[in-house]
Amino acid sequence: MVDAHSPAPVLVLLRDDYRVADNPALHAACATGQPVLCAYVQDAALQDASGTRIADWAQAACAQLATSLHEQGQTLFMLSGPTRLSVPALAQAVHATDVFWNRRYDAPGIAADTDVHASLKKQGVTVHSCTGRLLFEPWAIRTQAGQPYRVFTAWWRAARNLPEPPPPLPAPDIRGKNYAPACTVLAHSPLLCLPAGQVEKKPPTPTCTGL
Repeated sequence: MVDAHSPAPVLVLLRDDYRVADNPALHAACATGQPVLCAYVQDAALQDASGTRIADWAQAACAQLATSLHEQGQTLFMLSGPTRLSVPALAQAVHATDVFWNRRYDAPGIAADTDVHASLKKQGVTVHSCTGRLLFEPWAIRTQAGQPYRVFTAWWRAARNLPEPPPPLPAPDIRGKNYAPACTVLAHSPLLCLPAGQVEKKPPTPTCTGL
């Protein structure tokens, strides 16, 4: 059970962005002044769609991300299971008020995020979808008729007329923002928070592992 005197945390969902610097979602979460809980979802369905080699690379990149966060006093929690179930369950378990993530653009990722967004909204959790992978959003550059460009040269001329994209964000100051009660809370929840060394590549049931 969450201590009534503990400030409610915000949740940062890290997916294809294995970095601390230039991470708009992490930066925005830290700017709230609330405790921050970072999580990564090992969703077998999405990983299988990416292929084995990409999944193996992602696992190594995630381990490096966990190290980078640990060096600044943060814990990366690993969720295993369908994203649409794991993320709302985590948010509910820790009474998160907000969830931050960097937007995805592939069809499976969009579908998963849409489902999660709907579930979190029903729980009263505010979702913040940030731009963290592209210089310009796909819908920012359109023809005068409001349609996507079909010829690169025309698209490029339009893109060059847009304002310069903002510079990369520095790594946020996340020291002291770790949500300390997380492991205690999750140890008594269906997410089954475990020590980092006990994480399995393909857990049989949804789990939450602190890295």
